[in-house]
Amino acid sequence: MTDLVERLLFLARGDSGTIKLQKETVDLNQLIKEIVRESKLVAPNHNLNYNVKGQINIIADKRLLKQMLRAIIDNSIKFTQEDGEISVSAEIAYDKVKIVISDTGIGIPPEEIDKIFDRFYRVDKVRSKTTGGSGLGLSIVKWIVETHNGNISVKSTVGKGTQVIILLPL
Repeated sequence: MTDLVERLLFLARGDSGTIKLQKETVDLNQLIKEIVRESKLVAPNHNLNYNVKGQINIIADKRLLKQMLRAIIDNSIKFTQEDGEISVSAEIAYDKVKIVISDTGIGIPPEEIDKIFDRFYRVDKVRSKTTGGSGLGLSIVKWIVETHNGNISVKSTVGKGTQVIILLPL
């Protein structure tokens, strides 16, 4: 319940404009390495890896970037079987940073992809009971990406996995 209230408050503050970004130069290589290392501790039976091409520094709110990446990786862990693969990659593509989080999980039906960023939306009510969650995590992720003037998209195949692509300005 506390988690749900905190997420609702976060979104309400975001909607009202009271969350102020604390932008700084963020070493994306180090941030991704740290998040993957922490996620391995939480999910030791999943194969988590990362690949960052070159040194990438980005001007962003480090705390919010970490929250964003952690939420996506947590979803990948929830919906990927043990021994499944979860990977995080990052590279500079023109004037943007492209971050891709891929997994070999259960996937998302094509007709559901446009709805997953809606508040309280859960793809499958049966999955909701077994995996928990409030349906707010991806709404928060989208808010963080958009607040950083970025874009987020999802590609998924049922039974094969999901890929979340985030583009952020350098």
